[in-house]
Amino acid sequence: MLYLVQVTFGKNPPSLVGIFYIIFGIAYLIFTTGWLPRNSKLNGSALKFYIQQSIFISILMLVCGWVFTFQAGYLNSNYQFAQILLFLLINYLIIKDIVMNIL
Repeated sequence: MLYLVQVTFGKNPPSLVGIFYIIFGIAYLIFTTGWLPRNSKLNGSALKFYIQQSIFISILMLVCGWVFTFQAGYLNSNYQFAQILLFLLINYLIIKDIVMNIL
């Protein structure tokens, strides 16, 4: 029961980034697996790889969001910096997917 004492949830910046991760992860999963494959220029194995990549990114965002939301007060600055770099990488992949498939 004492392990529940270590959960922090507040208005600190990493916690807010975690909430953003969770909301954006669910929205990205719905967007990429529902709407985008129907309107995409990809076909065959490229579309399968794209869907696998989008599911992996969504799961990664949900896990990182959970960690940030509930454990952000106990994370050291190196781990928070790694999470911010991961956030930038995920944003790059999302923008790349939108540019390649829609425009």
